[in-house]
Amino acid sequence: MEINNYNYTNFFKFIKSPLISEKSMFIFDKDSKYTLIVDKLLKKYEIKFILEKLFNFKIIKINTIILPIKFKLINKKKGKIKQYKKVYIQLQNKRKLSTFFI
Repeated sequence: MEINNYNYTNFFKFIKSPLISEKSMFIFDKDSKYTLIVDKLLKKYEIKFILEKLFNFKIIKINTIILPIKFKLINKKKGKIKQYKKVYIQLQNKRKLSTFFI
């Protein structure tokens, strides 16, 4: 996936949502890292480029993990949770990403 092929207005389709859970809030309080869910096909440098262009801040560190497919029982039926990519980002000078979480 090449970054140069896309307009800046299309970058929002690559960021699925912020991940808000107990673990992500603990990591935010401890290290001030944000947790996001992004498109599986993006690489680290593409994620960094997209976030820096969209929100105008500098990213110090970025960690990614692709979570496997999970099977769960939902109302006595077998259900499946899709595979997704989770990203931890740390901003320079502990800046806030409050506009994204509104």
